[in-house]
Amino acid sequence: MATSASQGDAILLAQRMIEIVKGRASSNLDIPVHRVISALKACFNANVFHELRQYIPIEVLSSALNLTKRTLRQKANAHVMLSSRQSDMLLHLVRTWSILLSFFDNDRELLLA
Repeated sequence: MATSASQGDAILLAQRMIEIVKGRASSNLDIPVHRVISALKACFNANVFHELRQYIPIEVLSSALNLTKRTLRQKANAHVMLSSRQSDMLLHLVRTWSILLSFFDNDRELLLA
């Protein structure tokens, strides 16, 4: 079971990921590695999906997490915790999305094309 410190790290990292996809921060995490590892072990609450889907298409999110769109929505609505692997994949997706968006001069439509 995750400690309150690792749950706090997971919340901090989830907030940082949202800032990254909003374009308010670079894809660099600026969080100590041991806190990132702690966050990934604690896992993310699936409700972070509600915020991320505004910036990353649901098809991309569900594919990266190896879930159907319906299952992902259900997990998010029920505030279920993602697995460690899914949390790690979500972090990689957010960082990659940010880099790709930057490459396309923040033109989301061009990126999606």
